[in-house]
Order: sequence, then structure tokens, then C-alpha cells
Amino acid sequence: MTLKKIVLAGVILFGSYLLVTKGQKLSFSTGDIFTLTEAALIALGNTVLGKMAVKRMSTNLSASAAYLIGIIPLSLIALFNHAIYWPKSISLIILLAGSYIFLTMVRFRAYQYASAAYLTMMYSLTPVFVSIMAIALLDETMTPIQLIGGGLIVLAGVGVEKLKI
Repeated sequence: MTLKKIVLAGVILFGSYLLVTKGQKLSFSTGDIFTLTEAALIALGNTVLGKMAVKRMSTNLSASAAYLIGIIPLSLIALFNHAIYWPKSISLIILLAGSYIFLTMVRFRAYQYASAAYLTMMYSLTPVFVSIMAIALLDETMTPIQLIGGGLIVLAGVGVEKLKI
């Protein structure tokens, strides 16, 4: 970790905090702790292990394995908890699964050309894209503090690119 990476990661985290919480105080609940644990495991699985897999096998095979490694345990947990129900719109499930597989393949292809640190910082733009889509598709609104948070995330993303991190 270099000082540049630490500063940009801090700006991204602060921007995400403003965007998500509207600048309100954080209070950790049990759900927050599970969410942070999930984020850490996703970072390990998708980024670190994904980058390692791409070095050892093809990107398509790596992406397929990543999907299966996630869906099989989840399906088993749901099955044993009697939480599997037939969806009302099977075509939507197929569309979402196909989209997820395609995006995983794109992400794993990106691992061939960029560092895991660079990709992770660029993926931090996700909350900004989600916010833009929520405004356009769900008629949600943003407060000025959320706009500042989104701006900080975008600014840090530009910094990542310009500094070649």
C-alpha cells in the first residue's frame, strides 16, 4: 500500500459514507456487522482469489467457477432452511443469472489487464451508478450531501486513473 492508495481509498470510503448515510451518524447493528463481513468476504473471493484464478486458468473457466462456488452453497443453505420457492417470473431469474455470469466474465477478463487494487478502486464507482439509476428509474432524489459524496467517489476514481494506481 502506498500513501496515494491510502488517501484515495479514504476519499472513496468517505464519499461512500456520505452517499449512503446522507451524512448521518453510523450506528452498527448486527445487520451492519454481517454486511461488513460479507463485503470483506466478497473482496477476498472476487478480487484476490479471482486474480489468482485468472493467472492459473482461462478467464471463462475462472468466472464460471466463481459463480458455481457462490451459488451451490447458497442453494444448499436455502434448501435446508426450506427457503426455496418457485419464482413468479422464471424469465427474470434467467435474465438476472445470465447477466451476473456475463458481468463476472467481464470482471475476470479485466483481471488479466489491470491490478486488483486498480480494479477494486474503480469498482467503487458502483454506488454512484446505482444512485444515478435509482434517480432515473425509481424517481428517487438525492440530498446535497449525497451529491458531494458521489462527487468525492468520482474524483477519487479519476485520481486512480490519473495516478496509474
